[in-house]
Amino acid sequence: MQYERPMRTFFAIPVVTVLVACAHAPSVDHRVPSFDGTPLVAISDDVWADPETTPVERENLAKDFIAARQKLAEALGPLRSSAPMAIFCKSQRCAQTFGTPSGRSWTFPKGTRAPGGNWIATRDTIVVLRVDAESMPFAMHEMVHREEAARMHGDSDVPTWFNEGSAAYFANAPACNGPQFPGVDDLRRVETNRAWSWWTDQRGAQSSVYCQAKAEVAAWVAKNGNAKWVELADALGAGKHFNDLYGPMLTNRPRVTPIVTVSTDLGDAKRPFSIALWIKPREASGVLASLSETVMGTGWCSPLLGFDADHHLVAQLLTRGAPELSSFSIARDPNALLVGAWTHVAMTWAPGGMQRLYVNGERVAETKAAGFYANGAGTTMYLAWGSYNLATSQASWPGALSHDDFHGALTGMQLFASELSEAQVRELAKDAP
Repeated sequence: MQYERPMRTFFAIPVVTVLVACAHAPSVDHRVPSFDGTPLVAISDDVWADPETTPVERENLAKDFIAARQKLAEALGPLRSSAPMAIFCKSQRCAQTFGTPSGRSWTFPKGTRAPGGNWIATRDTIVVLRVDAESMPFAMHEMVHREEAARMHGDSDVPTWFNEGSAAYFANAPACNGPQFPGVDDLRRVETNRAWSWWTDQRGAQSSVYCQAKAEVAAWVAKNGNAKWVELADALGAGKHFNDLYGPMLTNRPRVTPIVTVSTDLGDAKRPFSIALWIKPREASGVLASLSETVMGTGWCSPLLGFDADHHLVAQLLTRGAPELSSFSIARDPNALLVGAWTHVAMTWAPGGMQRLYVNGERVAETKAAGFYANGAGTTMYLAWGSYNLATSQASWPGALSHDDFHGALTGMQLFASELSEAQVRELAKDAP
């Protein structure tokens, strides 16, 4: 898929100030990690365990923690990072207190407050939200992150997929056995922590992207060796640039990253909208416009415009929260679209009215569409042009549309916070590219 007249996308991040009222509370020793007033059990100088753990589990955690440090040193040589404080949670309340809001094991530095409690870390700390055979691999995963931080000094130039892939590879956590949910289409799209979280917070997607990043790092280490990884990490800490050192990716097979338009209007079922664009298809298939609640195309998502399995142009709206075809209002062009030529396509809709589809300025189909199952008024939404903006459309209900991306050229993409009239659409379609 090629694009003409590239469009820029801007992001606005709201800043929220929270005022917290003061209250008197009983004296608590915040040096000891605890939840609900119950302290964790110290089983060594470095390891603290949920009180719900058994004596045998505590003994294994202390022993395995030392073994994990030794295994990491065998892989990377003398470690730059000191042994962290480790918290192992078995109960849900412990996990809610010390884990991330999305329920993950994680690493946080000295001085950080526990997400669900008052305890403030007195040392660099790792939190593992399981007590089983996989506890120590995931603890080692977090230890790798600490070693990365010690060597790279938090260099923002390092992509998150590399940090996470390295931790997954050296710790073998996750193990990545068996079939995986499809990963992200291009690892370079999860280079930042924010983008990584957007994708991995989606149900079913988390382990797949970790495994995808792990496979890339595994291929790189197999080619270059562990010592080269250490050399790269140290060079990054000295100010070198990641792309200059890493070289071409070995397993990543990206497609073209879609152009995305940001809107708060498309999240509101009480506001009309219109979309319009010029297309030059190589084949009459794929999606032309797809809506989602994240820039990655994840979360709430629904395609609006594209081709069906019979290669006819379709405009559709999701009218209720269910995947069946009957959940969509569908306006379908009865005529076949000319392949290899520029065609203007538009879709319009207004609450309580009609959903209309236009081709080259002429109305070709319409249907009653009183409601739109939108994500919510004021929500920031992302409209991807020519793509589902996903590794696979299987993560989004396709309605009447085919499951693939558009193949061809797009230009003149426009989004309007109003229902365009037929005369207005005809005006847009006057001058072909």
